[in-house]
This record gives sequence, structure tokens and C-alpha cells, in this order.
Amino acid sequence: METDILDSLEDLGYSGELGEEGGLRKAVEGPDGGARCLGYTSLIAWVTGELRTLSSLEEMVNATTDVDEHSSFLMELSSFLKEIGCPHSQMTEGAVSQRLASPEDRLLLIDFLLGELMAARMISEAKPDSAMTVEMVGSSVYLACG
Repeated sequence: METDILDSLEDLGYSGELGEEGGLRKAVEGPDGGARCLGYTSLIAWVTGELRTLSSLEEMVNATTDVDEHSSFLMELSSFLKEIGCPHSQMTEGAVSQRLASPEDRLLLIDFLLGELMAARMISEAKPDSAMTVEMVGSSVYLACG
């Protein structure tokens, strides 16, 4: 899963410290990983910020600047995940302190959010300009932009 995540980060234009295999592994493993890792919260804040803009979402997730802010990060993340309809209940239900407790859950979160971001970008690119109208005249179709 790590290799797929690194490939996705590169494809999405992420240039932060977790774009390297060693950086990602360090950010998700051990007691100082996940919500207690400033780089991890920075990555999650970047992805959720992109999603928020593309999908016109209300909730936002801020990166932490201190390891003691991990609880507020998890609460913001939980609200964001509920807003986008995250299917992974271990990230939105139960004790906040148990969310993202394992490296697998931390990687799952990144993988899920990156998939959502890729989909949002594809939808955004495929969405026709809102000012475009289709007008049928006789047997011909004319597109009017403006």
C-alpha cells in the first residue's frame, strides 16, 4: 500500500516530506506516528484542503504545530470524514484516542483521502463550464459559451 500511496502523492503534485518512502513510513509507525506526527497532519491537511476546495465542503482539517494538538486534529478529521461519507467506521466512531491507533489505519486514511481527491479532480475536470448552454435549432446543435 505504501508504494501506491507514494505514487498517488507524486501524481497529485504533493512535494512535502512524506513523499519519500522513509518519510511516509516514519510518519505512520510507532507511538509518535499518525496524529502525533506533524508531517502526517500536514499531509492530511493538504489533501483535505484540496478536497474542501474542489467539493465545496464546510469542514476543514488543520495541520498541528505541536504534538499536544493531536486530539483536536482527530476531532476535526472525524467531522471532515463524516461530511464526505467515509465508509471506514474505525475513523469516525468510538473513542477519539483509538482512531488512527495502528499504522494500517493511518495508511488506510491516506489511501482513502487520496482516492477521494483523485475522483474530485476528475469530476472537476470533466464538469462542463456552468456558463455553457446547449441550444437545438432544427436538426443542428449549437453550443453557446458565455
